[in-house]
Amino acid sequence: MKRFACLFFSCALLLLAFACNDIETIYPETVSSPLPGRFAGLEFFMDTTQSNKFKADAFCKDWEFSSAQVEVWVDGKLKEIRDVDNIFPYLSLSFQRGGLMTAQGMSGKWHYCYNFLMIDVLNSGGSIYWYEVDKVNGSKLILRAEEYPIGGPVVTFRQNPAGTHYFHLFTYVRK
Repeated sequence: MKRFACLFFSCALLLLAFACNDIETIYPETVSSPLPGRFAGLEFFMDTTQSNKFKADAFCKDWEFSSAQVEVWVDGKLKEIRDVDNIFPYLSLSFQRGGLMTAQGMSGKWHYCYNFLMIDVLNSGGSIYWYEVDKVNGSKLILRAEEYPIGGPVVTFRQNPAGTHYFHLFTYVRK
């Protein structure tokens, strides 16, 4: 009887392993990624063929939110850019060397890879944000984030530019 139970348990585990053949979707942190810690798995949202356009040290300043815009892309073509005043990201950001940061006084971590700036604000309930970097210099930082539908399938602009895609551009100035 013990042999039968052991054999039955082993077969059940084997079937479970085959049933979970897409383990990367269920546990993305188990997938090998060049991104550290909680940033692992964000490659789905990024163009991983991009290289960094800026040096990571360029971010290491104190930044203050200045303005926001929305870009509307239809079937791969930019149709509209408009200023908006009802979208507010973190109003202040401060990046330090070594991957530490603060956002409105809350501590966190940051990483720059594939020309995307990723931030993990530890005191915000576990929120992770990722932005494509349009510009960073001594006085200005412009971050670009695609808006994704809630509750539906996510198809990024990079994956399929067909249809309508919205991007938020956040401009920060050096404090």
